[in-house]
Amino acid sequence: MEEEEILNSVEDDEEEEDEEVSPDDEDSEEDGDTEDDSEDESQDDEEEHFAGNDSKVTLPDGSVTTVGELVRGNLREKDYTRKTQEIAANRKELETRHAALAQQEQVLDLALEITLASIPEEPSNQLLMTNPMAYWQHKAIFDQRMQEVAGLIQTKQQMSEAQEAQQTQAFSQWAEVERDRAVELMPELRNKEVVQRFNNDIIGAVSKYGFNEEDVAGIFDHRFLLLARDVIEYQKIMANKPKAVQKMKGKPPLSPTSKGSTNKPSMRSDLDRLRKSQGKDTDALDRVLDKFL
Repeated sequence: MEEEEILNSVEDDEEEEDEEVSPDDEDSEEDGDTEDDSEDESQDDEEEHFAGNDSKVTLPDGSVTTVGELVRGNLREKDYTRKTQEIAANRKELETRHAALAQQEQVLDLALEITLASIPEEPSNQLLMTNPMAYWQHKAIFDQRMQEVAGLIQTKQQMSEAQEAQQTQAFSQWAEVERDRAVELMPELRNKEVVQRFNNDIIGAVSKYGFNEEDVAGIFDHRFLLLARDVIEYQKIMANKPKAVQKMKGKPPLSPTSKGSTNKPSMRSDLDRLRKSQGKDTDALDRVLDKFL
């Protein structure tokens, strides 16, 4: 009887141990919890979102743009920086080549000077009649020296042409980058008619300062084009100032708390409106003139 009770007690203990969770099961449960946490974090990450390209952003100057336009502007700025760095590197390399060519030209000039000094007089026909042998000897030396001179002159011309071609290529590359930059900052220049009108406006705006059409044709730097645009707009504003002043006479000034000051367009937006309307937007003109009066 005692042996049976002992055996039954041992079997009961084994059943209780089987019912307890094993360490492996605990690890698997912990792994499951970790996976669940990771899935929750992934879901949280998926729930995070950024503003879309069409989302509007108000800039410090009061103008409104979109996120997409800001991104494109940033990419254009990086592309312009990369191109200008490439041009600067090419220009440095070109300067090195020019220095080497200048040294070679000095050597050629010296060789040409020495060769010219060593050219004997061309043998005369009288020498041919009296001493044909001597004539042909002198003639051979003379022809050889003249060929050497011709070769030196040709080499110098080739070097000058190569240098000029390199300069032309570098300038064309720089002008193309500046043109692209100007179009990026002034998209209206994609229209040929606008470009022609803009060129005429530049000539008219700077002629009073002594510049002519040839000077304007030589402008490629986009910064000068931006400056010229602002000068043109300023001159248009000042030209319309007397009319605007006459129009505003008798009108009460707007108070800071009046409805007219709510959502008032910025100076930049008014200038853009004036630019697009060629100075005919009277409302924008009045607001701009308020800044100067």
